[in-house]
Amino acid sequence: MAGIYACMHRQRGWNGCKMGDVRRCNDCKQPLSRYNRSARCYACASLAQNRLNDSVALPTDFIWDPAIRTALGSGDWATVLQAITDPGRDEPKISQNAIARATGLSQSYVSRLAKGTSEPSLHSIRALCDGLRIPRSLAGISAAVPSPEEADTDRRDFLTGVFGAASLAMLPTRSNPKIGIEQAQEARGLVGEIIRLDNEQGGDTLCEAAAATVDRVDQWLQFGEYSERVGRELQLALAELQEATGWVHYDAGRQQTARYWYQQALCQAQITGNLPLEVGVLGCLSMQAAHLGRAREAIQLAVRAQEQSAGWAPPRVKTYALLREALGWAEMGDLGEAHRVMARAHHTYRAARHDDDPPWVWFLDPAEMTAIDGYVLAAAGKHDAATKKLGDAIEIGGPFPRNQTFRRLRQGEAILRAGNVAEARDRIGALLPEISSVSSGRIRQRTLAICERAKLSNTSAGRELVEKAASMGVVA
Repeated sequence: MAGIYACMHRQRGWNGCKMGDVRRCNDCKQPLSRYNRSARCYACASLAQNRLNDSVALPTDFIWDPAIRTALGSGDWATVLQAITDPGRDEPKISQNAIARATGLSQSYVSRLAKGTSEPSLHSIRALCDGLRIPRSLAGISAAVPSPEEADTDRRDFLTGVFGAASLAMLPTRSNPKIGIEQAQEARGLVGEIIRLDNEQGGDTLCEAAAATVDRVDQWLQFGEYSERVGRELQLALAELQEATGWVHYDAGRQQTARYWYQQALCQAQITGNLPLEVGVLGCLSMQAAHLGRAREAIQLAVRAQEQSAGWAPPRVKTYALLREALGWAEMGDLGEAHRVMARAHHTYRAARHDDDPPWVWFLDPAEMTAIDGYVLAAAGKHDAATKKLGDAIEIGGPFPRNQTFRRLRQGEAILRAGNVAEARDRIGALLPEISSVSSGRIRQRTLAICERAKLSNTSAGRELVEKAASMGVVA
């Protein structure tokens, strides 16, 4: 054991970085001193502290004014800054120079933003939010510290994050708000927007916004004034938003938080007696358990989903629960039982949509059915057969580009596991531009695992794949 630690000490510095790696300041990107454990250099840290000292505390009523929240959600900083500096308002009345000192931006730049002649970057929006003490979520951005790769993704992340700002902007925040049926239905409609954005770009940039939306709807339920009909709609909205929030965290690779939201959604579905949603969440938990290598738990959750779907569920819902069980058996290494359950799933499945299909079963089309056949074979170690099945699924296609990206990645992985490293390099290498443009921690983590396996192959093709992935920023 001492030898292992000695080896680790030789390979890494005291701060955990590999020898030769250069840590850089999150703000100015200059190399950090080995003695500096923070994410900023001393100069930038000092500047940030000065900004904090000079920050302007806007009145809460101003920040949560519906017009201001709408402007923040749509990225209309000209309206926000004009309202702040407007001499005709009682409050706030803050000069552009004061805003510049608080944010670290130049006065001339603040002036251009206020006139609408310049468009703020994500860095500028963060500076404005922090300097003016506006919650970042209202401007549609994450509270997280920006990564070194942020420059290439600023616009994409901002546009995705506007969902959070727009959704929060339509939710009243005063104490004991009066909630009407239109607002409750709008809140429920945000579920589809979350899923749409996740399918287009991935879950990473949606996590905070989705969670904040859930929190606001929960506040409505606890402290709002509404009719019995509106209350039922709010309960449904909360449960569906919790499930969607669990999904985006799962897609972002944040498994512990995803499990929390799934459990919240399951509890809410049981409280409201929403059996379709309960089955859907049990299936999500089963899928996550299989993903984490908890095969027995995956099977148990899938069986429970089947029990809850008995007597009422349309064919695709029953098929969904069977598919989750089949994946669990495959992870257990029992291919015979996995095939038996998959046969039941195919016998039960109907491609035509049923009037009683819940919205969450939208993805279960013929391409996904075929892809899951491939995932089962891959989990059981039948990589050549998995490659063919996933190829069939890719050929069938479908309306969801992200699903196609994931299938192609899994097919490349099956090819690599079958020992065809050069072919895997070509297929996954061609897919890397798509992977680099998708903000999905789950897909990136899978790609990282594939590259680690390629590296272990000790072949030139494997090394070329890893180098290409690193050059595109897909893996470190």
